[in-house]
Amino acid sequence: MKRALFVFIVFFFLISIPSVFAGVGIGMGPTRLNIRTSIGNPYSATLIVYNPGDYDIKAKVTFECENCESDAYFFGWRIGKVREDYRQFFTFDPEEVYVPNHTGPEAAIPITVHITPSIWVKKELVISTPEEINFLVRGINPSYTGEFSIPYYTLLIDEKEIKGGITISAVWSTFGAMGATPAVGADLNMHIKGIPLGSLIIIILIIICVILFILWKIGFRRIYKFFKRKKKSK
Repeated sequence: MKRALFVFIVFFFLISIPSVFAGVGIGMGPTRLNIRTSIGNPYSATLIVYNPGDYDIKAKVTFECENCESDAYFFGWRIGKVREDYRQFFTFDPEEVYVPNHTGPEAAIPITVHITPSIWVKKELVISTPEEINFLVRGINPSYTGEFSIPYYTLLIDEKEIKGGITISAVWSTFGAMGATPAVGADLNMHIKGIPLGSLIIIILIIICVILFILWKIGFRRIYKFFKRKKKSK
């Protein structure tokens, strides 16, 4: 009798909370993106998101860059880091999508990766300050974090590589509050061909020659006018 009662209680407990065992699913494709492009050559790729689970979801895409930050040195001393935003090279459209339940790859929701490489690359020199200076600055600005950034632009020369991981996470579901966030990921490896170093040197030499020619012409005319005035004065 006690065993039968125990089995009944367990069975009742299980059927009373079926949503706890129901899955919130998410899938994506492809699992790796290898992209090669060049400046001035817009390009696009497509990611797909599907939901094999029992509940509708909202999925958000993010990117974690592995090489968008590097150490900065001045005469061998580390002064901070150089940081660049991957969004100036590519963006996701849209960044958040609604995915109905029971959908597979054949009925997936697309997310477009827009690649728009430019000849100019914006970077930030993030300089870390010692604690002696931080203490003084926080007396004026309590929110000072111990570093400040200086934005600047450089040319994209030769080839640039961007690599990292794309993550698509279920940030909302009709299931309700989720204890864990279901997520899937993909690798991204992008090569962007910039200005060849040789071409850049030729362009600089042409500009210098043009400037020197203009200065020479201006100077020659001034010398000619000077001697012409001298002759007239005689």
